[in-house]
Amino acid sequence: YSELAAFEDHPLSPSESGWSAFLLQRDYRDYYDRRGYGGQVWAQVSRALRLELSRRRDEERTVRYALQAAAHASSVYAHEEAATYYALAFAALPTAASDRRLAVAEGLGDAWFLAASFDRAADAFAMMLAEAEALGARRDMARAYRKMGEAQSERGAGAGLGSFENALVLLAGLNDALEEAMVHRGVCAAAWRMGQFDRCRTAAEAAVKAGMRAGSPGALSHAYRMQAALLRTSGLRAE
Repeated sequence: YSELAAFEDHPLSPSESGWSAFLLQRDYRDYYDRRGYGGQVWAQVSRALRLELSRRRDEERTVRYALQAAAHASSVYAHEEAATYYALAFAALPTAASDRRLAVAEGLGDAWFLAASFDRAADAFAMMLAEAEALGARRDMARAYRKMGEAQSERGAGAGLGSFENALVLLAGLNDALEEAMVHRGVCAAAWRMGQFDRCRTAAEAAVKAGMRAGSPGALSHAYRMQAALLRTSGLRAE
C-alpha cells in the first residue's frame, strides 16, 4: 500500500485540518507517503463466527523508530548497536536514491567507524557514495570519499590514499575549505604511516592553508599538531 498520512500521533481531524487550511491559509499537518505491506487471513468457523488475522508493516514508522533507537544507542556509546538500527532503517527506505538514504548510509558508516569495525564502515561509506553519485551531489561524494579513506587507512598503511585523492578532485572549485583541510589531514596521516614524510609535510601545509581559509580553529589545531610531529620525527626544531 501507499497512502498519505500525517506525522502526528494525534493529528487534527480531516475537517479541522480542512477548515484551518481554508480559513487560515495554512495546513498545520506534516505529511509523508506511508508505504508498506500487509496481509490478512480468515476462517469462517460458522455462519455467526468468523476469525480474522491480519498483519501490516509500516516502513515509515520502521525508519523513524529505528533512527530514534540509533540516536539513543549512539548517545550511550553503544555504536555497534546503533549500526544495527541504521542498517534496519536503510533497508526499510524506498530504493530510489534520496537525501534520506544518503544520510542514513552516512550514519551507518559513522557508527561502524566508532565501533572500530573499519571494513563495515568502508562498505557503508561506499553505499553513501553510491547515493551521492545517483543524486549528482559532488560535495557529498567528496565527503563520502574522505570518510571511506579514513576507514580504509585504519585497515592498512596507504590504503586510503586513493579515496583521499578522489575527494580532492571533487572538491576542486567547490570552495569547501573545511572539507579540504580534513582531506589533506587524512592524506598526511596515511603518508605518515607509509613513511612518506615529505608527502605528509606537503599535505599538512595544505591543511593549514585550507584551515585558515575556513576560519576553523579545530582544523588548524589538527594541522599544526601534524607539523609538530613531523618536526620531531625529522629531528628539527621549530623556531
